[in-house]
Amino acid sequence: AQYHVPCQAASGMTESDISYMGDVPKQLHLRAWLDKMALTSVCSISGQRLIVAYTDNVVESISIFDVAPIKLNDADKSILEQGNVSCITASADQVFVGSPDGTLRLLNQSFKTVQSWKAHDSGALTTIRHIPHSSLLITLAEDLPNEPVLKVWALDRPDKKTGIPRCLCTVAVTNGRKPFPVSAFAVLRDLSQVAVGFANGAVTVVRGDFIHDRGTKQRTVLETDEPITGLEFREANVTTLFISTTSRISTLVISGKGQG
Repeated sequence: AQYHVPCQAASGMTESDISYMGDVPKQLHLRAWLDKMALTSVCSISGQRLIVAYTDNVVESISIFDVAPIKLNDADKSILEQGNVSCITASADQVFVGSPDGTLRLLNQSFKTVQSWKAHDSGALTTIRHIPHSSLLITLAEDLPNEPVLKVWALDRPDKKTGIPRCLCTVAVTNGRKPFPVSAFAVLRDLSQVAVGFANGAVTVVRGDFIHDRGTKQRTVLETDEPITGLEFREANVTTLFISTTSRISTLVISGKGQG
């Protein structure tokens, strides 16, 4: 598949104009500026290469990234067997892999398991989020028709007896007692609020002190007839939650002056 993105003249482009495209276009912008040329179009082929056109009829093909299969040692090969991975995420130096039986595995940069434990006693691990620039990890497990269970882990605070990271809090996320799977998830960078979207069109926001386990409050902020397909926070003077369904995108201000 190919898609076409028109570009402004290099001299008129700003950091915000090109940041959404990642580091490669920044390099192209610099190249075009040095050569006194302007980017006229960018075309992606199979998501792996950029075909870049400049003024003066200059066209380049630039590799975005290389694709290589992950090679695991014999002890870890079972991780990638069919049905063993239900979710995955990464931090700067680790990969976190969740399994349908509730097991969480931590892999290093060589994709070797450095730690694993039963993060949830029941249900499949379906969501993992690492809080950037911190040692905090969020997991969410589902065991329908029960409510999904969210946990917060401190990766830098191992339990003295077991050695596994300490669980800071456990929260059952409500959906009006309706047994529908989680379809979207978002969390603020300071871990003060979490949004959970469900396949029945409901969105629940959980706010409180997750780190010190001083209690949380939950509120259903949206109920629609369409499945929730995506959630994303925008943090500024007010916190806005973007909500997407199968046919529309909505915004909801959930914190700020005069907001609940």
